[in-house]
Amino acid sequence: MFPPFPATSDAAGTRQTVLVVDDLEPHRNLLEDLLFEYADVLTAGCGAEALEVARELRPDLILMDILMPDMDGLQVLQALQADPQTRGIPIVFLTALHAPDAEAHALAMGAVDYITKPVHSPVIMARVLAQLRMAAQRRAMLELVFVDELTGIANRRHFDEALRIECAKARRTGRLLSVGMVDVDCFKQFNDHYGHVAGDEALRAVAGALRQALRRPGDFVARFGGEEFALIVPDGGATADASAATAARRAQAACDAVCALGIPHADSTAAPVLTVSIGMVTGPCERGDGGLALLEQADQCLYAAKEGGRNRVVTRNA
Repeated sequence: MFPPFPATSDAAGTRQTVLVVDDLEPHRNLLEDLLFEYADVLTAGCGAEALEVARELRPDLILMDILMPDMDGLQVLQALQADPQTRGIPIVFLTALHAPDAEAHALAMGAVDYITKPVHSPVIMARVLAQLRMAAQRRAMLELVFVDELTGIANRRHFDEALRIECAKARRTGRLLSVGMVDVDCFKQFNDHYGHVAGDEALRAVAGALRQALRRPGDFVARFGGEEFALIVPDGGATADASAATAARRAQAACDAVCALGIPHADSTAAPVLTVSIGMVTGPCERGDGGLALLEQADQCLYAAKEGGRNRVVTRNA
């Protein structure tokens, strides 16, 4: 037995994901059993499936055999490197191909490590976890461009990426997804009355209230732009109606949390304090649109909430 390794996670504390690619199911199962305590494990039995999973879910690391029928590991590597969406995913080859030229070629093509079989489990674990730690460091650096400077929550770029990933997960599992749009009511009037410094402080407070109200695993809150925020709430029920009801309750809790801040707003037509309007839609994700259809419907619900008097939530089943 080898000493236990620490579970890996990114800067946000989220477990990292490893995609295991091998045409032999016993090999996939062995690696999955070895890694599952330390990372979430996805599997693919061929090169084409590996490309599909990598493009949809963007794992933190790919552990792949070279010798596979139809499309070998080097061809998969080449295809991943050619796609901007998957180019940055580190790839470790675990293969029975011992030729030094093959190892040199794989590393020259962009693989980050090359492990030859047979190999002891502690060696695999040590080298895979080392790559995951480096991947976490790279992701932490990327997170710097995904944070809204004013509020400290995710920015629009991060939201777009998160929505795409959550939609891909929802399609793979057959689950629904809830997407929300939030607008601070009468915010121009707030800035005109209290000044832009107070406006910035109010946006930071709203961001904190939204994040506090939506803090279950998978919940996502981002500043969409200006006084608008965006929400992602994963599937919350066994049926479409149950999922929509859960999303509606979460959205109402967020709306109430902002109102409870008690920030005075003398020029609001909705309430004497700062409030928000929220549009929330629950439905399936259309393949290839990255969640844009749900986002557009959430925006329509937001418009209805504002037209209905503001400081309220309007929901819809897609």
